[in-house]
Amino acid sequence: MDVLRAWLSCGVPDAERLRAQLASGVEVYPSCDCGCPSIGFVHSDAAESTVGVGISDVSATVLDANGDPIGGIAFFTKGGELHDVDVYTFFDNFEFPTLDRVRFD
Repeated sequence: MDVLRAWLSCGVPDAERLRAQLASGVEVYPSCDCGCPSIGFVHSDAAESTVGVGISDVSATVLDANGDPIGGIAFFTKGGELHDVDVYTFFDNFEFPTLDRVRFD
């Protein structure tokens, strides 16, 4: 949640509405079968019926202990609600990064 809160402070459109969803205890689930730490959000039927998923203008780079890039994060919304956080790395068996290992671009 620290990574998501930091992302929402980077000038994301509708950040206040998305922040409220985090505060309300939004539910998440693993959103990929490959074993990566990507997550999806359980959201309302209204968002489900909205066509199209939008990617945020703010992306993030995942860093190793030396500050070198080892992957990235893309943030998606749908119908004005949190939809998915896609975490990709150049390594297998990677956990969701902590805020100190993320640089917002």
